[in-house]
Amino acid sequence: WRPLMRRAAAHTRWFNDLACYLLAPWPNRIAGGRFAWRGREVRLPPDWPDGTAIHGLVKDKPWQILERTPVSAVLGLAHAGGIGFVWPWAYECRVRYEVLDDGLTIGLRVRNAGVEPMPAGVGFHPFFVRGFQSDRDEVALRYAPRGRYPARGMIPTGPALADELVSSMQRGPLRLKGRFLDDVFSGSTDAAQILWPQSGVHATFACTANLGHGVVYTGEEGGPPRDLVEVVP
Repeated sequence: WRPLMRRAAAHTRWFNDLACYLLAPWPNRIAGGRFAWRGREVRLPPDWPDGTAIHGLVKDKPWQILERTPVSAVLGLAHAGGIGFVWPWAYECRVRYEVLDDGLTIGLRVRNAGVEPMPAGVGFHPFFVRGFQSDRDEVALRYAPRGRYPARGMIPTGPALADELVSSMQRGPLRLKGRFLDDVFSGSTDAAQILWPQSGVHATFACTANLGHGVVYTGEEGGPPRDLVEVVP
């Protein structure tokens, strides 16, 4: 047995060191920590160096164990909302993990616990290892999105475009050696695969149709890309 996801550091206190964390009640970034909703401005405290509010509020919160078996666990988290809260709406999150013979199933949901309509989104943020046998095991990605969003500071600035990278991804597996991607794509990652050709290993995504976007991150430009991230918002 070998881990497909990177191992989290022992006693880590930072969500971005984890192997896979949860995104709710929003995924990705909110520019300046501000957005408009039904005629009101909502302000969130920026929590990333670029001044954005990133990846929701549950990524570094304690969860309560609701159910557990030798191969599964159900965790819950409740947010009261109201005046003075970072997120003014009340909501409840529940996640279920189950280890199968050949995979891992994660089910995440967020429920509006108030009376007013609430904007919401969910996602997953796994970090996958680049190789098993050696650094020569050049990881590849099979994912055929419809388009890539033009972005400034990782904030989309227009509709997704079928550019040259998207065309290459649609033709077959994309070798990731030497590529530094941190991009948002339109198109579900259902049936997408991460491939480790030298090791003869592949991991396949299966996700619900309402998870209609993907983010691919392969490391910081100018630095060694040690991990591959596939985000499914």
